[in-house]
Amino acid sequence: MKRNEFEIVELGTTYEIPKYTIVTNEGPKLLKEVIDEKDLEVLPKEICYQELTFVRGDKRSVSKEEYEEAVKEVNRLAPYLNKESFFEENNTFKYTGVKYALALAKSTIVEYEKSYSESYDIITRYINPIPKVDGITHEQLLGLMIKDLTYKNQLVPSRETSIAITKLTEALLWLEERQRNRESSNTYGTYKQ
Repeated sequence: MKRNEFEIVELGTTYEIPKYTIVTNEGPKLLKEVIDEKDLEVLPKEICYQELTFVRGDKRSVSKEEYEEAVKEVNRLAPYLNKESFFEENNTFKYTGVKYALALAKSTIVEYEKSYSESYDIITRYINPIPKVDGITHEQLLGLMIKDLTYKNQLVPSRETSIAITKLTEALLWLEERQRNRESSNTYGTYKQ
């Protein structure tokens, strides 16, 4: 396993990261490779792995009325766009077949596509809501990495580590800029683009 590998527990929130230990004169080694195999079988998984969970907001936030309107819109537009219609009885979509309106202007088709896509998203969020998850932010993780690498770079200075610190700092600044932009457009804390 490479040192940058991890397991996805839940994409978008939780990741399982193998723990390392420093072996004298050998450097970092996976803890699970250093521990005796017999001990590994009886030790709890947390000894060799840790989970990292990022914060995520609830993405349902769709009312029954919005859902019903979205179903009507998807079913209205589906035949014109050669898309799926929605059938409420079993919460499924069904392909409608070719009924593409060639007479429609391109701008109308683009508007239909956008409306269909937005309505489809509302239905999906209503049927399969994404639950809220408490955890850390990407900014916290970057800040922690910058602090840790800065300390270690004082102990064993290197050009590569200095460049990594600069790039992590740049990434942090871009995420902070994104947050400022979302705050100024009143979309911070929402799933709106």
